[in-house]
Amino acid sequence: MSRVGSATYDSMCQGCAAGKFSTSSNVATCTECPVGRSQGTVGQTQCTLCADGTGAPSAGSAGCGTCAAGTFAGTAQTSCQPCTAGKYSSSGAHGCTSCMAGRFSASASSVKCTVCAAGKWSTAGVTECTACHPGQFSTEAAAQCTVCPSGAFTAVSGASSCEQCAVGKYVATSGAHHCVAAPVGNFVAALASAVYTQCVAGEYQDQEGMTKCNVCPSGTWAGLPGAEECAPHQQCGTGKEIAEGEAGTATSDTTCKLCDPGYFSDSTEQCKPCAIGFAQSSDGAGSCYECGAGQQTKSKTVGSIGCSSCAAGKASPDNGACVVCLAGSFTATLGADSCQSCDSGKFSATEGATTCDNCPPGKTGQTKGSTECKTCAAGKYMSFAGSFLATCNDCPENTFGDLPGSVTCTACPAGKHQPTIGRWDCVDVPTTTTAAVALTGQTNATNATFPCPRWMESTDYSNYDSENLPPCASR
Repeated sequence: MSRVGSATYDSMCQGCAAGKFSTSSNVATCTECPVGRSQGTVGQTQCTLCADGTGAPSAGSAGCGTCAAGTFAGTAQTSCQPCTAGKYSSSGAHGCTSCMAGRFSASASSVKCTVCAAGKWSTAGVTECTACHPGQFSTEAAAQCTVCPSGAFTAVSGASSCEQCAVGKYVATSGAHHCVAAPVGNFVAALASAVYTQCVAGEYQDQEGMTKCNVCPSGTWAGLPGAEECAPHQQCGTGKEIAEGEAGTATSDTTCKLCDPGYFSDSTEQCKPCAIGFAQSSDGAGSCYECGAGQQTKSKTVGSIGCSSCAAGKASPDNGACVVCLAGSFTATLGADSCQSCDSGKFSATEGATTCDNCPPGKTGQTKGSTECKTCAAGKYMSFAGSFLATCNDCPENTFGDLPGSVTCTACPAGKHQPTIGRWDCVDVPTTTTAAVALTGQTNATNATFPCPRWMESTDYSNYDSENLPPCASR
C-alpha cells in the first residue's frame, strides 16, 4: 500500500520522482507536473507554478527554466513567449518592453531596439522608423523631426540636416522645401538669409537672385529704394536750362527752368544772352529775333529783352540799331526804316533832324538832301522861302542888288538906270534919256513892280506856293 506523494512499484511503495507528484494513496504511478509547473523534490504531492520570467515548457519538469532574452513569461503562462516586433526583453523577463521613441525593432524576439538613423524618427513600440518630410530634419534616435528654420531648407525626405539658403536667395518661413531668389530691385548678400534687402536710392537691380545692386550709370537716377532700373535725367531742351544747383544726380532728376527774357536755349541746356542786335521779350525762348526795320534793341549790350521804335530823327533799315539821320535828311515819325532826303527848296544843317527847313528868302536850293541853301549872288534875289530854282532871279532892268542874299532888288535912284538885268549897281542916265528913266524908275524899292521871272509865266503852279509870289507884273 502507498501513501500520498508516492506510488507502488513492484509491490513496493516508492516516493514520486522529481517532476512528478501524487495526491492519493495506493496509486500505482505518480503524475507528471503539467507544463508551466515543476517539482524538484522527490515524494511531493503537488507541483509548483513557475515564477514570472521562468517556464516549464514540457510536462514532468523538475524545475522552471529562466526565459531567454527576447522572450518572456508572465503570470499563469506555462512557457516563455517571444517578444513581438517593436518590443524587446532581457533574460528572465516576465514581460516585453516597447522600444522607446527614436528606436525600433523590426522582428520578434528582439533582445534590444535599434536606434533610428539620422533623417528618421519614431514613436515608442514601432517596427520601423519614418523618414522626415521635406522641410524637416532629424539626428539619430529622434522621437520627432525638427522643422528647418527660416533661411534654411530641405528639398527631400529623410534629411539629417537643413541646407542654408545660398547668397542671392532667402526663405522667410520655417519648414521650407526650397529657397526663393531675391526679386528684382533687391539683393541677398549673406548665407541663410530669411529676408532680402532693397536696393538703396541711386542703385538698381534688374535681375533676380543677385547678391548686390548696381549704381545708376551717369545720366540716370533712381529716387526710391527697390528700383528695377534707373531713369534717364530729363533733358531741358529748347528754351530751358538746368536750374542752378539742380543738375541730376544718382538719386534725383534734373530740374529745368525757362530761359529769362533776353536769353534763349537751343537745346544746349544752358541759356545764352541774345547777341547785340537781337532780342527776346518772352521767357522759354529757343532763339532770339532781329528787331527789324524801324526798330532797335532796348539794350545796347547782349541780352536785350525787346525792341523799341527808332525815335524821330533816326532810322533803322534791318540791323537792329537806330542810326541818326545825317545832315540833309530827316525822319518825322517813330519807327522809320530809312531817313528821307530833304526836298528841293529845303535843307537840314544838323544830324538827327525831324524836319527840313525851307530855304530862307535870299537863298535857293535845287538839290535834294541839301545841308545848306545857295545864297543868291549880287545882282540876284529870291523874295520867298522854299525856292527850288537852280539859280536866284536876276534883278530886272533899272534895279540892282549890291549884296549877296538879297530878298528883293532896289530901284535905281533918280538920274541912274540899269538897262541890263542881274546887275549889282546902277549907272548914270545919259542926258538924252533922263526923262525916260525918270518915268520908269522909282525911288521906293519896296513898292517897285518887277517883271515876273520866266518860270512864273507858266500855268503850272504845283512847284511853288502862290501865297509867296513876289510882287511882280506879268509881261
